[in-house]
Amino acid sequence: MGFGAKIFRCKPGFRRVRTLIVRPVSYPLYFEAKNYTLSRKGNSTNVTVSKDLAGGVFYYWYLDGEFVGQTSTPSKMFLLEGGAVGGDFRQVVCLESNVGTLDLNAIAPVGYPAYRTLNFIRSLDPAIAEYLIEQQINGGFWTALARVKDDPRRWAYSVRTGRLADLTNYAWRITPIGQDGNSGTPAALAAEFIVRTPDAPDFSLTFNASPRTVTVAA
Repeated sequence: MGFGAKIFRCKPGFRRVRTLIVRPVSYPLYFEAKNYTLSRKGNSTNVTVSKDLAGGVFYYWYLDGEFVGQTSTPSKMFLLEGGAVGGDFRQVVCLESNVGTLDLNAIAPVGYPAYRTLNFIRSLDPAIAEYLIEQQINGGFWTALARVKDDPRRWAYSVRTGRLADLTNYAWRITPIGQDGNSGTPAALAAEFIVRTPDAPDFSLTFNASPRTVTVAA
């Protein structure tokens, strides 16, 4: 099980918050913040937590298991939008500590839904009307993920995927669509084998009585 979290239902038309109750954090230098408060305006959600430590406190923020920033105040603004395909859940976790230099990987929540943000640069061809983003799962058929209209005022675009299954191969590509409706040549955006919860490390410990040492072998 992972860390406690607030789950945000990001589907057009409504927002709903549920509480996920799980075991407490055991790492001695930090613990999960309590009493999450949400203030929403449009796609922006300000998340505030209670300050439960004395003195100077550092707040480590994670969105869907990925580190998104550290603050010295108990609040952070998030853009929580619906995914490109189907319904979407976003999970926010805030960890409090008096230490400002913790290992971000060591303290990261685990087992959260995987997402990827696909970034691409617009074409300079004035005949391009939009871009078709497609997704392929385990070498199967290509399916439409999103359509992005060309905007001459923007140089770069990004598309966020829906939830990705663990231990699954994914690939993404982009195809420019002309104003006449004809498709250009597809170009690869990214490909990845999703491993959301890696196997535990395999190692052995050997205790040596004289001298008193411990040998670690992978």
